[in-house]
Amino acid sequence: MLYGNDSAPVSTGAVSGDEGLFNYSNSPTMARPQQPDPNATLLTGGFTPPEKSQQKAQGGEGDTDTGPRAPIIDRNDNMGDPPASYDLHLSGFFDGFEKDAAVLNKTEHLEQLRAARAGLKEALTEYQIGDTAAREMFAQVRNYVTNPRSPERMESERAETMTALEKKWGNDTPKMIEAANKVFHEMCRKVPGLAESMIETGAANDLKTIVHLANIGKRRGYGKSMLNR
Repeated sequence: MLYGNDSAPVSTGAVSGDEGLFNYSNSPTMARPQQPDPNATLLTGGFTPPEKSQQKAQGGEGDTDTGPRAPIIDRNDNMGDPPASYDLHLSGFFDGFEKDAAVLNKTEHLEQLRAARAGLKEALTEYQIGDTAAREMFAQVRNYVTNPRSPERMESERAETMTALEKKWGNDTPKMIEAANKVFHEMCRKVPGLAESMIETGAANDLKTIVHLANIGKRRGYGKSMLNR
């Protein structure tokens, strides 16, 4: 886990094997995805830098770097000003799931979805996520929730995401992923089912979501060595 020592890890169905835990992907009209290895995801899962990165950090054979590289923070990474309200984004994500639960008279599931909506609204407002970034993250996560990945595909996407993050952030990749994890951990405390959904569907390996969460963490001062570069 990449959380700080001041916080306990988020408990998830993917880790515990508890089939009764609520998440978005076990909506009444959807099949529950296979249980993945918790280390197959970058958010909430294990993180081990690839061997190539370890060699560079230690000055190993084949190392051509002259020193640590600052992370690339693109001017578009913050993705717009915060909206006046996040309700439109939340409706686009939750309305369909809530309608299914209501039609099928799944009262408990409906209440859980409504609690998740309220918690996520609180988190989005607290972090003041940009309008375009919010839209992008909701779209990415919904794609994973409605099309959950197999454990094998999760492993493949985790590797692809790590390659892209290392290209973007260089030697600061572990610190940036740690910042993303800290923000995600905080969000999971507010949003029922978020950790379960992200891990079990593979969304916890999504490149754009990790970048946005890491930038939120950077703005909040997580990983202070990354600031003012």
